[in-house]
Amino acid sequence: MTRRFKLTNFRSNSDMQDLYDQKQDGRTDKLSFWRCGHQKKRSEVVANFAKSSSVHGAAYVFSPSERRVSKCGKFGYRVLFVFCVLSVISHIGYLLYDNFGKESTVINTINRDMESGYEGDPHFPIYPRITICRRPFYRTDVNATYLQLVEYAMLSLGLPFTPLTPTEVASLVRLAIHDLGWVKEELPSMATDLGERLNNLEDKYGRLKKSEGYNLRSFVEEHSIKFIYGNWANSNSTAHEGSEVGFRVYLSDPSIEAPAQLEQFDGQNVMPGCVTTLKAALIKTERVNLHTPLHGMWNTCPTWGRTDNGSSDRYSYDVCDQENYFEWVRRICGCELLLHTAGSQTSRLCDPIDLYQCSIRASFTNHSELLSTCKQPCTTYSYKTETSYMGMGRGSNISRIEIMYNSNHYTLNEYRKVTLSFLFSQIGGSLGLYLGASIITLVEIAGFVASWLWYRLAPAKVANTCAKVKPQFYKGRLQGNFKTELVNY
Repeated sequence: MTRRFKLTNFRSNSDMQDLYDQKQDGRTDKLSFWRCGHQKKRSEVVANFAKSSSVHGAAYVFSPSERRVSKCGKFGYRVLFVFCVLSVISHIGYLLYDNFGKESTVINTINRDMESGYEGDPHFPIYPRITICRRPFYRTDVNATYLQLVEYAMLSLGLPFTPLTPTEVASLVRLAIHDLGWVKEELPSMATDLGERLNNLEDKYGRLKKSEGYNLRSFVEEHSIKFIYGNWANSNSTAHEGSEVGFRVYLSDPSIEAPAQLEQFDGQNVMPGCVTTLKAALIKTERVNLHTPLHGMWNTCPTWGRTDNGSSDRYSYDVCDQENYFEWVRRICGCELLLHTAGSQTSRLCDPIDLYQCSIRASFTNHSELLSTCKQPCTTYSYKTETSYMGMGRGSNISRIEIMYNSNHYTLNEYRKVTLSFLFSQIGGSLGLYLGASIITLVEIAGFVASWLWYRLAPAKVANTCAKVKPQFYKGRLQGNFKTELVNY
């Protein structure tokens, strides 16, 4: 089959001369070659997209030749189109960051009476667990030299059960940061004095450890104050200057295992010689919608993964954090904390120096590991308290506590601000607002981009042909744009 057309690919005389030489020499194999893309197909894809696309402004941005649009108009449409596309991309990026980059939650508060809380909730507490701790919690009726050893031995309990004042704890943290090399500036005199004091006490404690019959666990239990409910307890402390006095009251969930660690700022102060009135209100927090993998596909609440007596214990963030801290100290410092009664009996007990050198310093470098292990449970019970004090007169050496329990409780429903369905609806809304696009439009755009890239990057082979050239000469030279006859093999 023979086809006749104009040779438009060969415009120069040199190209036509080479073609004529190939014909004369019989070298027609060089007319078959590979090239990237297909210009004609790409133009057809762009023209069809401009005509049929539902994207706002696509007909003007990718305007075909028959649409009469001035250069200024086309430039304006393209600027507006780029602005809309960037707006969509930025909005979608913000939505993705807000959904996956951080835990964005909303809390809804409901005030209910106590009787409604018992319905359908077997763990709903009737009354809180009341824990009273003396400050300081160790014996102080000993001589000053022996008291220093008692205080130092109590450091083995770890934070927050340290006999140090808040100022001394801050100085201890400064020493740990300085030893890690994070701070190059000179330490304040208060921190250096505390470091020297701890070194001297470590020497004295080393001699105490070598004494006959010494046991750290027995020593701590012997010098700790046991508080028995219903008994009169002397609230006047003879501790050294800087120690805290009085008591501290903690209200907690009674259905959870009594935590070994009670944070200092969670409780309320009970001052000596005063009537302390506590007004307590139960707060129930539900996070069922917060524990939703893939943001709404199913609900999973944290559990212990262990069973005791055939039933699962309730999961608690505080107990989980405590257990992980005990395990972390055992792994990093190679010792067992006194408070970890369920630990291995063969491991050595942590000495005071292990806590203020190994534990505190290593916690700075592994802080993220400690915080990311435990998850908040689906349902928690806590108590919000308001405290008021009234003096009992001069010379009174007793403390009285009055607890007033609110007949109503507050239910906090905590859920994710952005779910998977909400994310898709927001993305679809932004596409419709800026580009007039929908899910079908996204498929259309994806098909257009794929087709354009295919005809731009995919290799295309030109058919092997033999050209029968009828050259036209003018003064001994070949002229451009002459007719040829291409015969397909």
